[in-house]
Amino acid sequence: MDLTSTSSGIGDIHSTEASGSEPLTSSDSSQCCHPDIKKSWDTLVFHSIKEVEDFYGQYAYKTGFSIRSMLKSKNNSKNKKSDKIHYIRYVCNKEGFKKGSLLNPNNKPRSDSPVVIEFEKVKERPEERIGCKAGIYLKLDEALNVYKIYRWEGTHCYPLHRKEHHCYLRSFREVNEVQGQLALINSKAGMSMRTSYEVMG
Repeated sequence: MDLTSTSSGIGDIHSTEASGSEPLTSSDSSQCCHPDIKKSWDTLVFHSIKEVEDFYGQYAYKTGFSIRSMLKSKNNSKNKKSDKIHYIRYVCNKEGFKKGSLLNPNNKPRSDSPVVIEFEKVKERPEERIGCKAGIYLKLDEALNVYKIYRWEGTHCYPLHRKEHHCYLRSFREVNEVQGQLALINSKAGMSMRTSYEVMG
């Protein structure tokens, strides 16, 4: 499931450092946090899932990749169901592989003479999911009732998008009310969402 646009409405994010320093705002944290430097995000806390989405969405937009929600589990640390989400994971949109993809090492033929099935491919489309490992992992601190980052993978296996193309990334596309109504009409007429976006473009 792709996230809606996170380029605006960023919520406040606070830090709970033992030294009692001033809490970090979202704009401050987006400037100083880096996935490879744990001490830059180790003290960040988020009071809601919306704050997490805003934070990682803003980071992804500035960096040049699209994101999607991968996990929102209500199982607590004892693997028991609860009323609140305990584990959250957001990943790069190119994470994983599609079913049957030949890019997945597990799907490549192991025999020297594999059986070849001939078929006619209607349209050649590039693979969107190529096994990227980038993502952010958070869990609920039950004592403080806040979410904390416990793992952040920042390395991508493909070239990131250029700055002028960031607004076209899948998780940051925006449509106004008129365009939304047009997309709904196109959908009822049998037009795919991709074609509908191309028409509006």
